[in-house]
Amino acid sequence: GNENTTNDLRGRLFELIVIVRFIKSSVVSTSPDTAALPASVDNGRKFESQKLPDPESMQQNTLFIPKNSNFPAIDLILKDGKDVWAVQVHVSEHPDVLPTFRSMCEEAGWFAAFDNINLVYLSPSDEVKNLLGTCIPTPPVRRSKRLKVDGKPIYVSAATIKEFVCLQNIQWTAPATVDDTEPMDT
Repeated sequence: GNENTTNDLRGRLFELIVIVRFIKSSVVSTSPDTAALPASVDNGRKFESQKLPDPESMQQNTLFIPKNSNFPAIDLILKDGKDVWAVQVHVSEHPDVLPTFRSMCEEAGWFAAFDNINLVYLSPSDEVKNLLGTCIPTPPVRRSKRLKVDGKPIYVSAATIKEFVCLQNIQWTAPATVDDTEPMDT
């Protein structure tokens, strides 16, 4: 099959698994090394807009999921008090979404509404996490300040499923490769 189609399907499945696990377990807590996401999620709520939710309408400890699977920049949002986490779930190389996400935050009024805005790239493995390249600032720092707006940074980090209690037992393997230069036995 087409590698892009395979990665797209794997990405959508991985994203769905992550969302279901975050909601069902109601415990999202991470290891101390990871950007500390909220300790729990009370419920999940979908939103229809192609824009980030209005901060005033966002409930505490809620997982916000865009209805559109092609929502720009991120795949899910968690709110905890005056902090918010936007998560980009990926299973292969991924472009830097920070410039788009930053513009979306400005438009939605997030810089004025939240004390801390976090962008987390979530990978199924260290191998996939390492494909992020320049998306994550170097030297490798857990919470790096990038693109400050009005003195407030967006904290950018990368994590894997092993850093989340509710995701640690997911069995995820690298995609199988098929050598199409050799004829298959039938």
